[in-house]
Amino acid sequence: MTRIFSTVLLLACFTGNGQAQNILFNKPYDYYGHWETAEAIKELDNGYLLAMRTADGPDVWKRIIFMRLNEAGDTLWTKTHFSDETAVWLAGPRIEETEDGQYLIAGIIRSPETGDDNGLLLKFSPEGEIIWQKDYGGAGKDGFFSYRKTPDGGYILGGFSRSLDPSGDFYLVKVDSEGEMEWETHLGGPGYQDGYSVDFTPDGGYVIAGRGGSPPFNIDIAAAKCDAYGNPLWSKIYGGPENNDAPHKIKALSDGNLMLSGAFGNGSFQYSSNRDAFLIKLNQNGSVIWQKGYDGEFTSIHASELLELPDGSLVVTSGDYVSADSDVYGGIHKYDSEGNAIWSRLYAGENLTTDNYLYDIISTADGGFLALGSTYDPNLNNRQEAWLLRLDSEGYTCDSVGCVEVVNALPPPPKEEEELTISPNPSTGLLTVHWQQEGPVELKVFTTTGHQAWAYQGGSEGPITMDLSHLPPGLYLLTLRTEGQLLSRKFMLSD
Repeated sequence: MTRIFSTVLLLACFTGNGQAQNILFNKPYDYYGHWETAEAIKELDNGYLLAMRTADGPDVWKRIIFMRLNEAGDTLWTKTHFSDETAVWLAGPRIEETEDGQYLIAGIIRSPETGDDNGLLLKFSPEGEIIWQKDYGGAGKDGFFSYRKTPDGGYILGGFSRSLDPSGDFYLVKVDSEGEMEWETHLGGPGYQDGYSVDFTPDGGYVIAGRGGSPPFNIDIAAAKCDAYGNPLWSKIYGGPENNDAPHKIKALSDGNLMLSGAFGNGSFQYSSNRDAFLIKLNQNGSVIWQKGYDGEFTSIHASELLELPDGSLVVTSGDYVSADSDVYGGIHKYDSEGNAIWSRLYAGENLTTDNYLYDIISTADGGFLALGSTYDPNLNNRQEAWLLRLDSEGYTCDSVGCVEVVNALPPPPKEEEELTISPNPSTGLLTVHWQQEGPVELKVFTTTGHQAWAYQGGSEGPITMDLSHLPPGLYLLTLRTEGQLLSRKFMLSD
């Protein structure tokens, strides 16, 4: 397998002169101490429109919140919907703008009376007020995890259905611009299929991908295609050498082919261990052109829909399990069109010893990115908070959680060379640093949020021993600066 190493992001910002300014930020959002996730976003001319979901809070079941943010990511207003025991999930990452200047988002809605799930489509105003709500599906459990605006101005909605087949099928619904159903179809092979992403293809058809069960009920990568009217064309199962493959998503590429992303399992049924991110390129008939796995020290799972950039490169978020204790950092990875790694970065909120997830990402007008997910506050007082990162084109953001920094340029990623080594790694706090460079050196240790945690300046004599036992467990970055050179190494502190 191809092996890539995620470089901990050294979050650094500075302001230049005479250039257009972009505001980058790294922000959590709390709703009265509930559990929150940022699920979809729309970039506006002077800020953002964010959709956030609460879950299992003290006084609600699941409600959705539309938030208007300014350019710095600060909240201007919020509008809350579904405050009874109705449960709502949203499908990201985009909030689509309609032809009449309103907005639209899809998802799942659960009735408190019956417990049944249905696919959901909401149209709402720029002020966050719901204009109409439409449900789709039958008497069982149905819902949408993905949707796309189609070239004809309508929408394709994709997810799962248990209404017709209790074991489950891919579920696709084509609607017009006002949400009126044009057709619906059920796709998939034996066992169950849950669709996590849907896209339209150049020939007018539609593809959907997710997880599928095949006898003896291994959990594999599943994908299917239908024509412009919902008639099935093919349904196929892919997968790693073992079962328990992670949720999978599909993208129709500009070259006319398809790309699957997700994670291979290796026989373990523990979600947090022993999985490797992958990319699989398919032709329009579903045949494999190539596939690549990315085998790191711990699990890495591609999470978001793929972004294809104008040059054909691909960007995707991930969940990266960075320790044997399964602490999770949000990751963003950029690949070229052949699946070769260009850069990989990890991100965390204020709490480095709990989980930080980036579920989705969209491009911004200036070539940067908005990444969405959830994080935790340091003391867990606010439980899980919605999390939004505004990044530049190289994946950099500002230097502290909750910050607002105006930046024009950012330094390139530090070089990683063999001239700098740390041992042991992981460590309980006592580490030895070796380097080969001559002359004065400056060593610094940074947290993943860019805060300096340790520093040393001295001559060319080495190695030296660092005592970092006072720092909390987590992932850190060591930089070594000499005249004309900057080297870096990541390391892990454990209990």
